[in-house]
Amino acid sequence: MSTPLSSDIISQFLAYDFVNDEQFKTASSTWNRQLEGKSEVQKQEIETQGTVSFFNLKYGTTVKWEEALARLRGVDLPIETESQEEDPQQLSIADLQVILEGGDTSQIPNNKAIPVGLNADAPSASTAPIRKKPWEKESIATQ
Repeated sequence: MSTPLSSDIISQFLAYDFVNDEQFKTASSTWNRQLEGKSEVQKQEIETQGTVSFFNLKYGTTVKWEEALARLRGVDLPIETESQEEDPQQLSIADLQVILEGGDTSQIPNNKAIPVGLNADAPSASTAPIRKKPWEKESIATQ
């Protein structure tokens, strides 16, 4: 979701002087090696991801590369609603700790209950051939 605060951060990101930043030049050499053989769209995505990661690490921000790329292209991202959000909520370690200490593990995303009992179905038949013992292999080779 694009909020005024994230819009300000993206504006700061777009205004940042990456060209004269020596740390950025060093960091950008890493992802510039990945650009060979890529389409222009892929190159722009890789460069934007790297640039946003550098900016986030340097300033402790949370700019999303998709938002930055959309602003660079002059496209406004649609405002996300709850129904559009497919990714489960990302929980911090502190959030997980509170949930686990409270004992309500149903709030943890992708947490599935493990059945208590054994599987009641019949075991499947093995399709692998029976391995020969070392002395059986040798006796076949000497015959």
